[in-house]
Amino acid sequence: MKWNIPKIWSRDTTVFIIGGGPSINDLDLSLIHDKFVIGVNDAYQFGDWVDFTFFGDYPWFQKHQKALCNYRGLVCSSNAKTENIPWVRTSRRIRDGLSQKPDALAWCGNSGASAVNLATLLGAGTIVLLGFDMKVGKDRQANWHPSFNPSPNTDVYPRFIRNFKNLSIEAEKLNIKILNANPDSALPYFEFCDYNTIAKNTKSGIRG
Repeated sequence: MKWNIPKIWSRDTTVFIIGGGPSINDLDLSLIHDKFVIGVNDAYQFGDWVDFTFFGDYPWFQKHQKALCNYRGLVCSSNAKTENIPWVRTSRRIRDGLSQKPDALAWCGNSGASAVNLATLLGAGTIVLLGFDMKVGKDRQANWHPSFNPSPNTDVYPRFIRNFKNLSIEAEKLNIKILNANPDSALPYFEFCDYNTIAKNTKSGIRG
């Protein structure tokens, strides 16, 4: 069964999205434990303060399925192979841009971009990107988590970056603000912000 994404946040809501880039290791994530948070892929491992986990790749899900059963947040995807798994909220996948239909998420070639679309459909007016580095970090590390590939495929980064362009255009039309909290990121389409400042000045999220 397809999931219709509910608009649960007001337009003045700020949500933080944790991506996979190694710059996450330089952030004090305790500053957002009481904020609204969407985690991409492995970010659920930080704890149940991550409200939503989004993934798009089925092989990743197969690897993490057992651990996700103990995660208390909401697990979301746009991969058709998870439609019959009742505890995974699966939306229809479209190719590009920024979907405004509650039953569909734009894929844009990567899970991070889809997580941004999830945040907009949930109602957020401001989205803060964490770990959207779009390049390898020190020691050729591609991800913050231990399972990073020691020989990362850097060819994917230009494609990932390119696919964010239409997303950024659609977000601007909808008056949705997207901020990149890594000033060293290779992702060019969004205004940079200081993580510590925005995390400390964002009001706490209300959790049920």
